[in-house]
Amino acid sequence: MHHGVHALVLDLKRVSQQWARGLPTVTYRSNIADIHDVLVGLRTKLKHLSTTSTGTVAPTICPG
Repeated sequence: MHHGVHALVLDLKRVSQQWARGLPTVTYRSNIADIHDVLVGLRTKLKHLSTTSTGTVAPTICPG
């Protein structure tokens, strides 16, 4: 991804976002348990950043 940005791709249908699978800065998840785990981890990270950072965190949502 541009400038080292990391992307999180949640592809429940398992065919919609195949292009993202295997890219070095992409976390690709396609089953419910893995999607749950990665979202819990993201929540934890965002919560930590919001309490330790003076900057803002703005997640980007890409339509799919």
